[in-house]
Amino acid sequence: MGDPGVKGRGVAKGGGGVTLARADKTADEGGGYLIEFPDLPGCMSDGATVEEALANGGEARRDWIAAMREAGRPVPPPGAEAATYSGE
Repeated sequence: MGDPGVKGRGVAKGGGGVTLARADKTADEGGGYLIEFPDLPGCMSDGATVEEALANGGEARRDWIAAMREAGRPVPPPGAEAATYSGE
C-alpha cells in the first residue's frame, strides 16, 4: 500500500479492483478506513467507517475518471493492473 500509515492488518481486496484497508492511524491523523483503486493510480479516499470509505471512494473514483478524461488521458479498464502483474 502506498500509505505508510496503513499496516497489513485488515486489508481486503474487493471486486472491481478495490482495496479496502483498516488504517492504523490516530484520530488526529484521520483514522478509519482507506480505500484504494490499484487500477487507477493515485485514486484513494478514506472514511471513519467501511460504509463511509466506500461512499467516499465511489466519489473519488468518479472524480479521478472525470479528471483523466478532461485531460485527454486514457482510463485503464478494470483489472488492467492484474492483467499486467507478473507475480514477481
